[in-house]
Amino acid sequence: MKAKQAVKRMAAQSFPEPPVQLDAHLARSRAEAIVGASPSGAVRSRPRPVVHLRLAAAVLVVVAAVIAVFAFSNSHRTDESVAGGTTPATDRPAAGGISTPPLLRYVSLNHQQSTKELLDDLAAKAARQLPPKGSGSFEYVKTRGWYLSTATMPDGTTRDLGTEPSERQLWAGADGSGRFEETRAGKPADSNGSYPASTIPRLELAPDATVDEIVHTLLHQHPDWTTEQWFVGAGDIWRINAVRPELQSALLKIISMREGVHVLGTTTDREGRTSLAISAFSPGNSNERVIILNPVTGAVQGTETVAHTPEGLPGIDIPVPATISYTTWIETGYTNTTTERP
Repeated sequence: MKAKQAVKRMAAQSFPEPPVQLDAHLARSRAEAIVGASPSGAVRSRPRPVVHLRLAAAVLVVVAAVIAVFAFSNSHRTDESVAGGTTPATDRPAAGGISTPPLLRYVSLNHQQSTKELLDDLAAKAARQLPPKGSGSFEYVKTRGWYLSTATMPDGTTRDLGTEPSERQLWAGADGSGRFEETRAGKPADSNGSYPASTIPRLELAPDATVDEIVHTLLHQHPDWTTEQWFVGAGDIWRINAVRPELQSALLKIISMREGVHVLGTTTDREGRTSLAISAFSPGNSNERVIILNPVTGAVQGTETVAHTPEGLPGIDIPVPATISYTTWIETGYTNTTTERP
């Protein structure tokens, strides 16, 4: 209901940057663009004492969908411990001459440690970090990504297959106002501009909430979420918030409790940074969600999605496995205005 109300508010007013009158379809597209297309839906909940995840119109379905973000390797381990070895990377052209990004290469850790122990250790490291840099009332997040985009026609066919490298900047105030700027394939996105209150999805977190309190509240809000949904939900939170140490630690602790989490190993991410990757599969193992972390601080460095079966790419003829999208985190912090960076 709140999502529908938010769309109506957006459709009924003009925005100063740039001055336009939004129709309902564009309003939905703009709100969804902030968090990206999320097959399992973004984070939603009712108010709670410690954490309230308030989402505007971010998960409404739009006709033109962008398939989300992520990457993996040709082979995959299903055990819950970390062993030695390497995973090869490939780079292959897709249908119509479109090339998908190479699959990341992973080097398995050379010591025995359970997945839970590894993630709990990263959660402890994350809790000891300093908060995001800067000061002010706006949370700033800058990301880069690559997306395989499609348009689903009324007859169910898929058209306009293409690749869209993207760079996004988001400034979000506590009231859901702010500014969103994105370039796709070097061109400004339709979703760019300023947003009034209650339209940008916000995570409301008590400033003194502890790691354990956040864990308890999030699990209480989403008791039925699958491991894949937690991967997607964490990505949504990172995408639109300057995440403080306690929240980052809580997200890693929750993921450590889940079944079906795999440690892929260390890798070099899309920005050339040393990283540690974990993953979880969607139902039917059609898509794999990958989270890429800083192995020293536990901070997020990227998320990727890899299609492993044709079912993960409805209507698209691309050899699998294939990276169908990824996002890398470049900068987060706080600012006083929607025109400056931390």
